[in-house]
Amino acid sequence: MTIADADAGSETVDDLHNGKWADLSLQLSNVFDFVVDPMVDQVIDAEGITRNRTNLRNQKNALSFLIANLLQLHLMDASAYCRVDRSNGFYRSSPYNPFRIGARALRRCFDFLRDNGFIEVRGGNFNRSGEGSPGGLVTRCRAQTSLLVALDPSETEEGEIGEAVSPGITRNTNSINDINSIQSLSLFRRAPLPIIRMKNENKDLIETPEHPDLNRMTTDLARINDYLEDHWIDLCIPDAELPQALTNQETNEDGLPGQRINSRSHLNLATQRTLYRVFNYASFDHGGRFYGGWWQQIKSKYRKFITINWHPVSEIDFSSMQPAILYALEGIPAPEDAYVVDGIPSEYRDLLKKILLQIINAADEHMRAPRREELPEGMSFRGLKDALRAKHSAISRHFNSGIGTRIQRIDSDIAETVMLTMMEEGQLVLPVHDSFIVRSSDENVERLKEVMREASAHHLNQELNLTLDPEWMDELVTE
Repeated sequence: MTIADADAGSETVDDLHNGKWADLSLQLSNVFDFVVDPMVDQVIDAEGITRNRTNLRNQKNALSFLIANLLQLHLMDASAYCRVDRSNGFYRSSPYNPFRIGARALRRCFDFLRDNGFIEVRGGNFNRSGEGSPGGLVTRCRAQTSLLVALDPSETEEGEIGEAVSPGITRNTNSINDINSIQSLSLFRRAPLPIIRMKNENKDLIETPEHPDLNRMTTDLARINDYLEDHWIDLCIPDAELPQALTNQETNEDGLPGQRINSRSHLNLATQRTLYRVFNYASFDHGGRFYGGWWQQIKSKYRKFITINWHPVSEIDFSSMQPAILYALEGIPAPEDAYVVDGIPSEYRDLLKKILLQIINAADEHMRAPRREELPEGMSFRGLKDALRAKHSAISRHFNSGIGTRIQRIDSDIAETVMLTMMEEGQLVLPVHDSFIVRSSDENVERLKEVMREASAHHLNQELNLTLDPEWMDELVTE
């Protein structure tokens, strides 16, 4: 079995929202130079480009970037499209473009792959409403068999990567045909990106400004990431369920260039194992949450099946964390359940939670209303908002004020304290914004609860309530 026929028999489909943005930090490993170098020569000759070291490097970086993203996505899902922005403004010189990909070099290499039948292309079109709207699609492409055959290492005389691409039987054998395996990392090389990131008011990434706490935050997060990489985090589910578990609705929370909503994203167990922080509004007072771990992005129903070094886990939540933080800022104990309102049936708790979080995070009164069929009989959206304001009158002065990102700075600092404290005691903790996952044992669970309470008291002068989510083994016993 080779890369080209790893998914033989699988049918590709045209779901234009099934795809992944090309990752500017990703390139092919040097073991694929036997493919990339001759292609670069063809691009240079066809375009009449002066053959010097700079031009050769620029074209090779662009071509390696494109092929690496196409190959990685093919191994994840042969039906998925790689989204490639061909505009000039996307390829700015910044820490988030570590290989210094240029727009002109990118377009030359893209056109070469298209014109030689190496990729299937679906052209993009522009819409000011964004990618989720009709007509707002960026250029998409996916690898053709000819490209996969060209990348087949069995074609090399020296067999440079022989064992690295030997086929396996199942996901647990870490075969190279499984993109979630450790061995798959030998196919690619990845440049480091900043782990402390800053966005401006338009949600564009900008250079991270100096700050008295920046070096300390960077050092502590680097230590956490080193500790994460010393452990193996996996999912204990049947292999057949893995693609569904690792395909999720894409968000723009992680702050990378080109991220959009309303698109499916593909997670990777082998590469998405470390964290970074994203601050907002060009200020360290806003945001700061941790992103990057695949476990943060899977559907919540799968989190109970996470394993740390092949051991089951427990997850502990801060109860109603955002409203609880507002109550703590007012010096008032939070209600037991912030999302239950007298007179409204309990089955609408999730809707009330969604609306309350909207009210807390919105900067003004303009909020998206639920569909009519989602509302309780006889109640309007305004009625639900008024009921929540009445229940939470003690903190209502913060509603629709845009305080949400300031709350995120507090909850992210609590998360940092929890992770560092547990790490110093030899226990890995995985953050999921308002909850933490730890290797399951009575001792670990009780200690994590204690650390979470201490961390919230340290940052808020008030302990927050906790909730322990059931483990899948507990549910099996119950059944």
